[in-house]
Amino acid sequence: VTNANPGNATHDAGRWEDNVSWLRSNVEAHSTESVRAVFVMGYGRLLDPSARPLRDALAEMKGEGGALSGTTVVYARRAGDESELVRDVDGTAGLHELRVGSGWPIVD
Repeated sequence: VTNANPGNATHDAGRWEDNVSWLRSNVEAHSTESVRAVFVMGYGRLLDPSARPLRDALAEMKGEGGALSGTTVVYARRAGDESELVRDVDGTAGLHELRVGSGWPIVD
């Protein structure tokens, strides 16, 4: 999924929907029975209102009987100076946000 037109609200909503579609299709296409963790590299805060489509999709997949119910999901993104792991985002067990401080190298 690309960021061809960042900063446009319509584009941002479409980008989140594209991310959700990509995630769902990949989870459906591959068996997750032996997967212990899924790592998703993100851009914005998972609790940001604009990220609700992705957050809701992840929560649904993490829920009882969901495709990722027995899998730890880590959503990582750039943060300020400090790194932090926020566990159980929005009350969803096993869904964590890793906020990677600016001192850690990430190829963007």
